[in-house]
Amino acid sequence: MQNVDRLIEGLAACSTVDEIVELFSGTIKAVGYHGFDAYSFSAGTINNVDQPCNFVVCDYDMKLITEYVRDGWMQMCPTIDETAAGKTPFDYVAFLDRCPQNASVRWQKFMLKAFGVRHAWLVPLSTVSVNKGVTVYLRGKGARTEEFFASTMHEIHLLASYLMQALDTAHGYVNGNANGHDWQTRPDISSREIDCLHWASRGKSNREIGGILGVSENTVRFHLKNAFRKLDVTSRSQAVSEALRAGLITG
Repeated sequence: MQNVDRLIEGLAACSTVDEIVELFSGTIKAVGYHGFDAYSFSAGTINNVDQPCNFVVCDYDMKLITEYVRDGWMQMCPTIDETAAGKTPFDYVAFLDRCPQNASVRWQKFMLKAFGVRHAWLVPLSTVSVNKGVTVYLRGKGARTEEFFASTMHEIHLLASYLMQALDTAHGYVNGNANGHDWQTRPDISSREIDCLHWASRGKSNREIGGILGVSENTVRFHLKNAFRKLDVTSRSQAVSEALRAGLITG
């Protein structure tokens, strides 16, 4: 995945949040998407964007989000519970269509329609006491757009995971607690399992990982299967996301 590799390399050179936002925005536009936002809220402070333990970033007018939060609509947002419990990206637009229509949902649907957004991946990246998510927006309609949207889910999941890791680093949430953020206990994963996850995060296939590590493809599959079980996930992109979040691998 060339876009993932380029993002990883670019993030290493970023020194500010603005640089991270600009790089990620350019990356998803290279994939074919049109915008994004990302957020992190610790428990009990979800309605105060200005708390030092929280952050919201986006590549569009930030006033749209701050006014939404200021008016207290975020507490009514059904995606908060969905991202707190979930690990798999879901279509944010389709999800809102299925939700009971309150003020929060109506406002979000109005804004999506105004900007011509027909699909959006919302990637849950929450920890035990911190709700985190990245939403990446896609304009257009029709069968080709839907096919493209479905085919890019895993790539968007990986890109979002690296974005959140970079934002956490920029805000000081690395290797422990910061500003009230509680990190999950690191899973008991072997060094060989970590090696396999590292190369999986680079988009390598099981056969390619085996060649790099000097083991068989079946051995790589065995190590990844064990890592999936320990991380409580069912896919490679989820495993990479969880491993990044736990600090087991780095970008």
